[in-house]
Amino acid sequence: PPRSTLFPYTTLFRSKGLIAAAVLLGILGVGIGTMVRAYGLPGKGRSLFAEPVLPELVQCPWTGHPDEISVSDAVIASNIERMVDGFKSEDHEAASLAVNAILRMRPGWAVMIHNQGLVAANQRQMGIAAERLAEAGTAYLDAGQTTGSALVRRHLSAIADARSQ
Repeated sequence: PPRSTLFPYTTLFRSKGLIAAAVLLGILGVGIGTMVRAYGLPGKGRSLFAEPVLPELVQCPWTGHPDEISVSDAVIASNIERMVDGFKSEDHEAASLAVNAILRMRPGWAVMIHNQGLVAANQRQMGIAAERLAEAGTAYLDAGQTTGSALVRRHLSAIADARSQ
């Protein structure tokens, strides 16, 4: 048959192919969009908590046994600075290493346990984050630090909201 008689059919097949391709791309787009919404994009913008809790904010200085305070304050200050930089740059691994180094020197320091929970939340380890924040809340209450305890409750609430989204 002449080409002019086949032309309407080839146009019809082409348009069906285009429609099928558009539907397929739409389904893929919705699927990818849902995954990005659920898990976030890699890199910036994923942190749940942008800043750590500093000892001055909750008036929670180290109150351990005087023999345990012999660790150099410069080393503690350096690790606090590394922790703050890690939070600000969203380098959760660096923040975690700094917090853990401080806790090795001063175990039981409520504000650093609190920060350990915040780092875990930023790494999307919500179960660990909740455990650490609950531990920090107990330590704050034991020390009579109601400001720190209230802040822990707000952070736990933020984690619960993030999990429900």
